[in-house]
Amino acid sequence: MSSQNLAALIINVKSGSVDALVALIDSIARDLRAFIATYATSQIMVDDVHVATWIQVRRELNSCPSSTQAITWIRQRAITILQQQLDSECRAAIASRDGLRHLIAQDGIEGLQALISPSNEGAALINKRYAALDEASQILISRRYSDGATLSQLASEGHCGDGEIARRLFTARAGMHWRATANDQQPPDDPHVAIAIDQLLTHTLDAPSKLALNSTLMKDLSRATAFARQARIDLMLRAIFAPYDQEHIRQLAANMMKIDNKRRNESSLLHVAAPPRAPIGSGSELRMSNEQVAHRKNDTPSSALVTNITMPISRAKNARRTASDDRTLLTRERRSPTNNQQNLFISIIGISVAVIGLIALIMVWSGGRNVTAIGAATAGNRTPDNSANEAQNEPGNHARKNFVRGINFGGPAVTIDRHTWLSHRDALSAGFTLGADTSIAPPLAIIGSTLGFDRKSMLNTGLISTSGNAIQVNQIMPNGAYELTLWLANTNFLNEKNCTLSVNSTSVNLSGAITKHNNWIQLGPLPIQVTTGKMELHMNGQGNARITGLELTTPTNNAVALPAAITLTSPVDAAILFTKDRITFRVEVIGTVTSVAIFDGERRLGESTSKPYSVTVESLPVGDHRMTARATNPSGVISESLPLAFRVLAETSAGTITMERWDGITGNLISEAVTQNKLTAPADATGVLTDFSSIQQGDNYYVRVRGYLLPPTTGDYVFFIASDDDGELLLSSDALPNHAQSIAQCQYASGITDWNHQPSQQSKPVSLVAGQRYYVEMRYKNGGGAGYGVCGWKRPDGTLERPIPGRYLSPLTP
Repeated sequence: MSSQNLAALIINVKSGSVDALVALIDSIARDLRAFIATYATSQIMVDDVHVATWIQVRRELNSCPSSTQAITWIRQRAITILQQQLDSECRAAIASRDGLRHLIAQDGIEGLQALISPSNEGAALINKRYAALDEASQILISRRYSDGATLSQLASEGHCGDGEIARRLFTARAGMHWRATANDQQPPDDPHVAIAIDQLLTHTLDAPSKLALNSTLMKDLSRATAFARQARIDLMLRAIFAPYDQEHIRQLAANMMKIDNKRRNESSLLHVAAPPRAPIGSGSELRMSNEQVAHRKNDTPSSALVTNITMPISRAKNARRTASDDRTLLTRERRSPTNNQQNLFISIIGISVAVIGLIALIMVWSGGRNVTAIGAATAGNRTPDNSANEAQNEPGNHARKNFVRGINFGGPAVTIDRHTWLSHRDALSAGFTLGADTSIAPPLAIIGSTLGFDRKSMLNTGLISTSGNAIQVNQIMPNGAYELTLWLANTNFLNEKNCTLSVNSTSVNLSGAITKHNNWIQLGPLPIQVTTGKMELHMNGQGNARITGLELTTPTNNAVALPAAITLTSPVDAAILFTKDRITFRVEVIGTVTSVAIFDGERRLGESTSKPYSVTVESLPVGDHRMTARATNPSGVISESLPLAFRVLAETSAGTITMERWDGITGNLISEAVTQNKLTAPADATGVLTDFSSIQQGDNYYVRVRGYLLPPTTGDYVFFIASDDDGELLLSSDALPNHAQSIAQCQYASGITDWNHQPSQQSKPVSLVAGQRYYVEMRYKNGGGAGYGVCGWKRPDGTLERPIPGRYLSPLTP
């Protein structure tokens, strides 16, 4: 679009023309979505940030420049919203101990931090990499992302398996990343893993398999980073290829007008409208080389940045490419949507309508008052006629002080007055402890017509005294003068006259400090003094009320360094690792620190002094390990993370299982095979399997697969078997083969992934102890044609692994 046309559009939009707004959104939608995708963590975040950006643009339209600078101005609004969303995503990943999710969110944050000017460098670079792909890979990418073809459809067209297509897509995507290494472009050896990665990117991987894949990827930081780059390119391709038609844009514009007419806080859409969702993750940040940064000018970015890179439209198989096929990724002609794409339109429009409806519901629930928003960087987001009431009623809205720390007792991290409050778990690593008689109370639903979601969340959880006496909390902190504010909930029957508070054995005067609301109160701010390097707080006389939140401020602007909050995010807790594994420990830090060290018990493994904090060890000895991270802040105060425990097994003890095959064994049943004398002779063929599955060709053979099983956690396991023809699974109560008993049978041919064809294919729950060796044996008899035997299990946490991975197997030893 020419600068004159863009300027005219901006002027018309400012005059209130909905058609002009639609045209403006249409002109830069692909460019803006591609820019957002360069840093976001999921398709959900791309969609939400895109909508919230336009809401913010509509709100501040009068300050939008009527020139090509408008695109830069719009991207700057997206950056503000992205920063807040990524921070929130990072906290959510820590709370859920999801290392892969945290890695992707942290990559996005670092990408934004490295951004010098809001140009669309990512889209330009992805175009260049796309043009460098061979034609077959370009067609594969186009079919996958432009036409919405599934793995099975692509496999049918390519006359190969789903795993092969997944591996090709992996290689093609890696080739498009601007920082991809040769290792990144190597697809997984196991086609099942490649398929799982593709299913994870398309949101079709079931939760147990997702958990297993997460654990597999996070065993090695380089492996996790390779996936992050896969997810990043996948997200950008979806943003570029996904249809964004006039109907969708017009619906977005109409919704913005409705919100604007009601004078609501539009930027609350992101933070309030949707329930918490777990983004799949979308890759590592855009990094520019030092040379690019040194020579880069603040030119005016626009959709025209990407004009000289070719993009083929979908072609029939083996069709030759011609000059007329060339398109740019962001400015190519729009395609007629396929059925899948039409369904996507309907889904997106439906989500937009649902979002608006939910906002309206929230407004009714909140008594017509504004809820706190995250979308705006300016302080003018509140509606003038409600701001005074909010300031009086919402917790945390007292006179501005120098914020030191907030803690949400018993609950997750929250954002109040644009300050991040630590979750209860975070606080336990940051010098916070509970008294002996103090515990977390069951959650309750607080009624608060003026409360935003984070404030209400803070009031829903809290601390009680198990003895009915004092609630006690302690916080390590530098000596000095502070102001303390507490929030209490379930206060309907609280007698304020009976309530007493002491800090470091000094009674605190509560006269005039209590502000009472429906069933919660705000206590403070109260002046306190710390002289022993620790705040010891005791509250008595609160009855059934619970302390739900604590905020510390100082009356001066002097910086105060409390112990930092630190969390070990990888590897996962209770993992089974091996001596051959190269292990990377990643640490998330909230606060300022000078260094982070990793300890195995009391043995120091290494130290990191810069973000992202991580320590890599080449191997660990066999046995149980209890890992902690310790961070030192500028004042020399040390924080220690909650422990992470896992078991390391010997390198030779796991990874494969032994297979034996006897040919010339007639019949279809195991009972017929075991009566034949040939089975007393050595097997005709032997080998090792990298997981608990065996596929063999030919006719009339008998297969036995045996070795040891090493369960990763203690608990009840359910086993499965699928076979062609007759199959049986035997398991011992220990490592002795003569104790093995049949636990599951597949009495005639099932599908290779059909685990419910016969009731007998599934065992009853079997109790196993983590790390202990159990003899296991699968045998199957094949009559004519190719045959197979596959064994899987459901772990105590509900994770389904079918087949059982090789890391839990070891070959038979004499």
